[in-house]
Amino acid sequence: MPGFGPAQGSVIAQAASGSGEGDDDTTNFMLAISGLNTSDTLFSLIAIYLIGNLRSGIAVYMSYLIAEFSLYHLFVFIFASLLAVAVSLFLCLKLGNSFSKLMGGVDYRKLSIAVIILMIIILYVFTFYYQVNVLYITLALITSTTMGLLPHYLGVGKSHLMGVSIIPAIIIYMQTFIRLLGHHLLFLLLFQ
Repeated sequence: MPGFGPAQGSVIAQAASGSGEGDDDTTNFMLAISGLNTSDTLFSLIAIYLIGNLRSGIAVYMSYLIAEFSLYHLFVFIFASLLAVAVSLFLCLKLGNSFSKLMGGVDYRKLSIAVIILMIIILYVFTFYYQVNVLYITLALITSTTMGLLPHYLGVGKSHLMGVSIIPAIIIYMQTFIRLLGHHLLFLLLFQ
């Protein structure tokens, strides 16, 4: 579905399971989020193969690396995804408690500031490397940062930000759907 990602899926999963209304069921929440993220990645890979639709940023990057996405590539990536899930599950079960205790002592504010600075540095490194217009990238950075902070100050969920991309995505997909439907109707009219 256009504009439908793991954030929207987690809201639906929490509503369907009855959690989320003041419940502190961390295990079910982590399972739901992990499952949704994995399935979103797998569905993106399947969408590349079946309809040539690049649903995520990683899919766009993969399209630069692989000229023609074949069934072989799909199986390799699905196998790699499932292997990564299995290894991460094992590591999470073995190291999860000790890692959460270690992370409990980290200053979240300093970590957030460090990550933001690192992301901005990486953004401008790639901007200069690919010789992109710096003014355009700076404007996009300011706009996306403002949009990301807006739900926090308005008291709404960040998953609502996907609403910005739903209308353009529906218009694009509707044009493709109408074109395909027209081709099929023409085919049926000609050969009946």
